[in-house]
Amino acid sequence: MDSSGRNPWSSIKTQRTMSMTLDAWNLLGELSTTADLSRSEVLEVMIRMSHKEGFDASTGKTDLLYKKPEEVAIPT
Repeated sequence: MDSSGRNPWSSIKTQRTMSMTLDAWNLLGELSTTADLSRSEVLEVMIRMSHKEGFDASTGKTDLLYKKPEEVAIPT
């Protein structure tokens, strides 16, 4: 944790409101339970990893909505 005790990212946290589907909320809950993290921490990690890996959200959305599940590439 940083010297001010804010969080391990050494960045100021702020509360935000956002909308997502109930399905996404439930999936986020499953991910947070599995990782033993809060939902917001799971999102923080996913966002940071996606940015680091150059994830294209537009392509990801298209793939999830219009491709068969077996055709959607999961980055490793």
